[in-house]
Amino acid sequence: MSTILVRPGPSGRLVLKLPFDAERVDKIKRIPGRTWHPHEKHWTIPDGGRGLDKIRALFLDAMIDVDPALEERRATGALPCGTPRQALSAGTHVPRVEADTDLSGADLQAEIVSSMREAIQARHLSPRTAQAYTAWVQ
Repeated sequence: MSTILVRPGPSGRLVLKLPFDAERVDKIKRIPGRTWHPHEKHWTIPDGGRGLDKIRALFLDAMIDVDPALEERRATGALPCGTPRQALSAGTHVPRVEADTDLSGADLQAEIVSSMREAIQARHLSPRTAQAYTAWVQ
């Protein structure tokens, strides 16, 4: 399998260069805000601090060549730390809550529901499914 190249792009986006493969294209299309640039023949996705985590979660079996500048930003804390491995494999973001935080039960529940809605939108699930999942958590 060929390598996926990831480098910083303009306006807080990441640039992905990879050879065409229908399965990979389907995976990239799961990322909200992705854009295909036909002249440059690459994809861009919003970074928002978790873009690299999304790429790694989608392409667990692929070789990913990350620009050293991105890795340096992550190492120096310019990018948030990654999510737990279980969350990455599921393609979702799980809010990290430290034991000494001031979140009450209602605030914690609101944080979890918000993260869950993001994951549901990213997976393009039906509104009825989203409603059922949200009701189950609440």
